[in-house]
Amino acid sequence: MSPCAKGGYRTGRDMVRNKKPLQNKTAELPELLRHLWQGQLVAAQRVEEVLPILADCIAVLADGLRKDERSRLVYVGAGTSGRLAVQDGVELLPTYGWPPERLVSLLAGGARAFTQAIEGAEDDRVQARHDFAAHNICARDCVIALSASGRTPYVLEIAEAAKQAGAPVVGITHQKTAELSKIATYPVICETGAEPIAGSTRMQAGTAQKIILTLLSTTLMVALHRTAFGRMVYMRITNDKLYRRAVEMVCDFTSVSSSQAENLLAQAQNHIPLAILLGHGFSLSPAQALLQDYAGNLEQIFIEKELTAGF
Repeated sequence: MSPCAKGGYRTGRDMVRNKKPLQNKTAELPELLRHLWQGQLVAAQRVEEVLPILADCIAVLADGLRKDERSRLVYVGAGTSGRLAVQDGVELLPTYGWPPERLVSLLAGGARAFTQAIEGAEDDRVQARHDFAAHNICARDCVIALSASGRTPYVLEIAEAAKQAGAPVVGITHQKTAELSKIATYPVICETGAEPIAGSTRMQAGTAQKIILTLLSTTLMVALHRTAFGRMVYMRITNDKLYRRAVEMVCDFTSVSSSQAENLLAQAQNHIPLAILLGHGFSLSPAQALLQDYAGNLEQIFIEKELTAGF
């Protein structure tokens, strides 16, 4: 057992008990797989219940991130929850071109905890306070804190500090009476039921967390105009596959040839929205100014300027 913040020990009393625990029936693997698969389906279905509160959360986060270019998206978690949070945040950089300086990932135990278990890290409130201070988290930042049990000391400490600093805190948990749901300004409580392997929240709770994070961050990036007409127009071109995809996007948005699209991307220094506007006849400086005037919203530019795409 791990010591908790108040000097006692956390037990399994907060876990939902499975009335039909698994047994080691290795001869019945198809039955076992079906049982586990059904649990995954239940977890996914439960996410639907929190969609309204997720929409509220996204509106608040988008507003905060849009108002101040210094504001950051801050992910906080431990164990499975923390690793899922880090993964979600990291993928925003290449997929949507989200600036790395506007992303903070706080994982109990640090980067080493992404690949191995760090004993006692999730209970370390002192380290949590240190991590919070080291990143200068303040009112303009937007915090997403995850804890399946809702009782993880590292997560609670940072969530409380962020709330005291005036930052909006989205708290994702799976226990209705969890402390995190009381601290968070926007609690997202997704009750996924008992785990097939008691206490193994990497299963149903983990699946629900992954879905919630994907929905939240994807919708947030769309709300912040990091896409246009369902395309990843702000993605970072970091390899040949993505370069070919960028060329295809420029072709689709402008109806130019592949060789012309490559020339446009070269002129725009691989900035896809800029290359697209160049393909519509804008010169470099006016195209840059147009994107700035529209806060990067390429889709709105197409609509208001009545530009025609090839799709």
